[in-house]
Amino acid sequence: RKERRLPDVDLLTKRHNLGRFEQQADRIDTEITALHASQHRRRSHLAAHQADQIEIDAIGDILSERGRHNTVRAVNEPPNYITETIGSRPTNPAKDRAWVSAVVAIEQHRIEHDITDQRSAIGPEPTNYRDALTWQQVNETIVDARDLIAPPRKAIELQRPTVKGPSLDIGM
Repeated sequence: RKERRLPDVDLLTKRHNLGRFEQQADRIDTEITALHASQHRRRSHLAAHQADQIEIDAIGDILSERGRHNTVRAVNEPPNYITETIGSRPTNPAKDRAWVSAVVAIEQHRIEHDITDQRSAIGPEPTNYRDALTWQQVNETIVDARDLIAPPRKAIELQRPTVKGPSLDIGM
């Protein structure tokens, strides 16, 4: 009789767990509904801006073609900033490849960074870190091409014999 009056612990635990699981299920249902709404908004946004994306892709294609055209023109008829920076186009095939790769790097850098100065190949070094990195890479390409096309003359170091003076032996 005493045991019947005591609360059923297992039943209380199960009811508590059931309430907690129902709350979790409600929260998950709410999150799923929000995700469905988000996906619908995303699809609507993409559909509304599909024409913009097509236009942007077309502009990108035009810019790529202009860049290719400018690069081909710079290789075939190098402007002054190219010839002053890396010289005229060499006839040696290995040197020619280095020269052409330097011209391509210069022209791509000029297009990407909107450099119109005809006196400088790649312009002054930028202060922005990312732009400075690309500037350094292009500059290294130019230096490598110059070194391959016209290697720097090595300075002949004269080795003069050193005259040894009197020495003192301190017996250590």
